[in-house]
Amino acid sequence: MVGETKSLGEIFREEREKKGLDLKEVSSLLKISYRYLEAIENDTFDKVNLSDFYKKAIIKKYANIIGLNESNIIDLYYSQYGRKEDKIEIPLQNKDRSSCEWKYGVYILVVVILLTTIFISSYFQSRSITQKEPTYTLYSISNQQESSYTYFLGSFTYTSTETIFPQGENTLSSTIKVCANERTWIRVFNDEKIIYEGILNKGDTLTWTYTSLYFHIGNAGGIEIFYNEQSMGVLGKRGEVIKVKVP
Repeated sequence: MVGETKSLGEIFREEREKKGLDLKEVSSLLKISYRYLEAIENDTFDKVNLSDFYKKAIIKKYANIIGLNESNIIDLYYSQYGRKEDKIEIPLQNKDRSSCEWKYGVYILVVVILLTTIFISSYFQSRSITQKEPTYTLYSISNQQESSYTYFLGSFTYTSTETIFPQGENTLSSTIKVCANERTWIRVFNDEKIIYEGILNKGDTLTWTYTSLYFHIGNAGGIEIFYNEQSMGVLGKRGEVIKVKVP
């Protein structure tokens, strides 16, 4: 029985000796340091540098192995030593680690933002280069007067009296392809020689490799010409007859 006039240490020592156990033997069985158990029995457990949580855990294990009531022993522990609030402190090395992780995260974020900015800038610069409209010169066959015009793909309308030349001379052979979007009559010249004449149905495609070609087209709205795989846009209105030199 737990005597009210006995201290916590006296109760533990008496019960242990009744069981015929040596303190070192109890330490080995519980895997608890001998000096902790000795401090309990000497009533100096409050001097041990452990949190209140671990002290109570040790006392409960010790009480259990020698047959003492854990609840009564904990009440006596509080009565003798008083209640203490556990203080949890973050080790300095963990604080330093958290600080380093925070700085590393900021560094990664800055690098990602910088790379994203460079990528977006490069993307729009490349688009501005590739989307520059080629400049063409228009020559009027009727009066031979020259005029300059900026050619926007898909928006320029040709007439039957105009021939298109890119600025500068073209001395190398190029790929010129004709695609029919509607049934269309077409005649193709190279150096004043007819190399093709006939009717193209929707979906028909013709391809040549020449320095330049001259086209006589019976349905300007039904033909699309590609110069080196670049579309020259809508050539004219549906049913309109035109003559076009490419390039």
